[in-house]
Amino acid sequence: MRQKSKGMTLVEMAVGMAFLGILALGASLLFAQMAEGSLKAQEEAQLQTDLLALRAKLLEDTLPSTTLLCAGPQASLTPPSGPVVYRLEDGKIKRNGEEVTQLSGYGGSFTCDGRTLLLELTWKGNDLATLRATRRVGLTGS
Repeated sequence: MRQKSKGMTLVEMAVGMAFLGILALGASLLFAQMAEGSLKAQEEAQLQTDLLALRAKLLEDTLPSTTLLCAGPQASLTPPSGPVVYRLEDGKIKRNGEEVTQLSGYGGSFTCDGRTLLLELTWKGNDLATLRATRRVGLTGS
């Protein structure tokens, strides 16, 4: 009479290990995709925050300015608090040398159209919205 074995054969163990390896690979790919999606969402949220902060600073400086001078990557304004220079430099947007944006990879140019300052932005080669700020000094009427 044959005795029943209480262990696993080498073939059964190899099949089990292969199955566990395939499961681990699938789980690691899924985790990598989730991490990439999370980083992309964080980057997009920071991009929105950067644009809102930049727009607020541009409006704050442009509204009371008496002059606007724009030349490509640079815009010079003269609000009552003193001269302000915005510059696109090394993928960042700087105001009087201090970074206004957290992310890097920005490009674009400043243009002035009468009383209006326009900043056409790109980020990592993708077009973003044009930021517009109009100065109010010298306007008459209601």
